[in-house]
Amino acid sequence: MNKYRIDRQELLNTISGWDGFLKRKVHLIACGGTALTLLGIKPSTKDIDLIVPNLSEYKYLMSTLEQLGYKPATGSGWRRGDGFVFEFFRGKAVHTTELLESPLDNRNHSLIKELSYIYLG
Repeated sequence: MNKYRIDRQELLNTISGWDGFLKRKVHLIACGGTALTLLGIKPSTKDIDLIVPNLSEYKYLMSTLEQLGYKPATGSGWRRGDGFVFEFFRGKAVHTTELLESPLDNRNHSLIKELSYIYLG
């Protein structure tokens, strides 16, 4: 893949594709440039950063993505083929920064899209 950045629609298409393979709920909270892109504030992003606050949902999602051909690419990043790296952060931490409150609290995020199994905030 020669693309350097991913736009809102391609992000939503990728995440919607994952939804078709899930059998239970997974909460994803976008952060940084990913959140700005999904909210339409920024046209695209090069880094895809998602928090998975619930640890059992994190394990389930990683297992599902592995079945879909994604492989670990960085410490917290997963990639399929030569595509974009999706960074998944567990719990309340993004890299080495721990959030003071749960990102799942309605005061701490805005709903972007709710699919059959994926809640994207």
